[in-house]
Amino acid sequence: MAFILGEGWKEFKVGTISAVEEEMVFNRHTLEEEPQARTKRTSYVAALGGPEVIGEQLWQEAVRRGWETAFDREVVADAAAWIWNLATDYFYDSLQVVDWFHAVEHLSNAAESAYPEAQPTRHRWLNQHKTILFQGEAKQIGLQLQQLAETAAPAAKETLHQEAAYFEKHKHRMQYLEWRNEGWLIGSGTVESAAKQYKHRFTAAGMRWKREGLERLIPIRSAVLSGTFSDRWRSADYAPRN
Repeated sequence: MAFILGEGWKEFKVGTISAVEEEMVFNRHTLEEEPQARTKRTSYVAALGGPEVIGEQLWQEAVRRGWETAFDREVVADAAAWIWNLATDYFYDSLQVVDWFHAVEHLSNAAESAYPEAQPTRHRWLNQHKTILFQGEAKQIGLQLQQLAETAAPAAKETLHQEAAYFEKHKHRMQYLEWRNEGWLIGSGTVESAAKQYKHRFTAAGMRWKREGLERLIPIRSAVLSGTFSDRWRSADYAPRN
């Protein structure tokens, strides 16, 4: 959120395009090195506006990066409906993955509602169901939450129904173990980190912007983060003068 003079706090949206490659990573549980997906050569886009604006920018950057010629593609994001609408419109044949950490947050919220006073039971239930979720059994979790809602206190019933619906709706985007083994990303850490970079530049204490000023600086910040600022500067320098 950035503060726009005369308008108040306004949201700007952030997206990233990356190559996904496997590299060997030490697994502290197995004490062995295992292949794991990592983002490489990331480029950044951001927009002050609605989903349509960021969707168009993401598509243009994806085309520039050769999205259409990539052998396989994926979209990783939280479960916001507008994101999956954009994924369907622009990246229609890509694998869709709900970020693992967002899914776990919903699972934690369900555990808190189901066992608000029984901390040991809550922690045990959460750990067990994180394993079930990772194994790709989101549908099973949704059914269990529906059952818990039937006997829950009135204050927890609605939350449990909502979380059950969440896992049922996105179960096809939560095959984490299968996708991890196939070399796909299951977390959206790259774009979460990108959002912090934009936030640091544009939303520090006391920062206030005119809309036109912020709209001019956001692409420059994107170019700096993407490592394309020099190329853009040369293009602007050699462009015909009006």
